[in-house]
Amino acid sequence: MGEDAQRGGIAGTLCGRQRFARNLHGQVVRAPQEIAGVVRQWLGARIARVHRRFTISAGDVKVWQLIVTTIDSYAHCIYRRLRGRTNGVGVMRIVVFGATGKTGRLVLSKGVERKHEMVAFARTPASLDGLRDRVTVVEGDGTDAGAVGRAVVGADAVIVSVTSRGSSEPVVAQITGNVVDAAVACGVDRLVIVGAYGMVASRPVVIASVVRTIFAKTFADQAEAEELLLASTLDWTVVRPTRLTDGAPSSTFRSSIDPIMRGPFSVSRSDVAAVLLDVVESHDHRGAYINVSG
Repeated sequence: MGEDAQRGGIAGTLCGRQRFARNLHGQVVRAPQEIAGVVRQWLGARIARVHRRFTISAGDVKVWQLIVTTIDSYAHCIYRRLRGRTNGVGVMRIVVFGATGKTGRLVLSKGVERKHEMVAFARTPASLDGLRDRVTVVEGDGTDAGAVGRAVVGADAVIVSVTSRGSSEPVVAQITGNVVDAAVACGVDRLVIVGAYGMVASRPVVIASVVRTIFAKTFADQAEAEELLLASTLDWTVVRPTRLTDGAPSSTFRSSIDPIMRGPFSVSRSDVAAVLLDVVESHDHRGAYINVSG
C-alpha cells in the first residue's frame, strides 16, 4: 500500500479518478456498500484514536454517528460519479419515506428484489424487522429538515408514502416540503409520492362524495403537498390509488392518467408498490397524476 493511502484520509482512500477505492489494507473495493465501509473504517480508526486520548461524552458520540451517516450517503454519490452512472439507468439508490407503513415496506422489499439499493427513512427502525438486514436504514423524523436532507444525499430517486390520518397537523405537506427542498439541494430530480384517488373520484357518486367529506382534512393536507410539487422544478409524479387493501398482487390492476369510471374501486398495496417502482424506473409520466385501481 502506498504512502498516500496510509496517510491520505478520506480523499486519499477514495482513489481519485479510478473507478474503485481501496480500503485501509490496500484491497480494491467496488460496490457502494463497500466504499461506504471504507469511509466507516477510516472514521472508526480515527474515532478510536481520539477515544484513547480523550473522554468522549454521549453527545460527542451522537455527533460522530451523524458524521458517519452523512458521509455514508456521500460515498454512494461518489461511487456513482466514479462509475459514470446516470440517474434511472440500472441499479438505483431509492429513498423511501413512510418506510414502516404497509405500502412502504412492500416498496422496500420489491425494490430489493429488483436489485436496487433501498434506503428506509424511519422514526422507529425497530419496526423494520425482517428488512433491516436488506436495506439501509436512516433514523429520523420527516418533519426534521436536517434529517431528511441527510437521507436524500446521494439518492437517484425518492418515494414518499405518508399520511396525516390520526394527526392534527398537515404532516404530509410538511414532510413533502422537506423532501422537495432536500432533493433540490442535493440534485435529486426524481420524486414520486403516493396521493389519494378519493380527492378526485366521481364514481361511485354517493360514496365519492361521502369519502371527500369524511377525509376533507386529510385531502387538504395532500393537496397542499401536491402544490409544493407543482411549484418545484423536480421530475415528479403523483400515484393516486383507490381504496387500499392487503390483498395479493394482481396481474389485472389498472394504471392510467384517465379517471377510473368502473369498479372495482380498490387495489392491493402490493400492486401500488409495483407501480411506484415502475414509475421511478421508467421516468414516464413526468409532472403527471397516475390513477391506480384493481
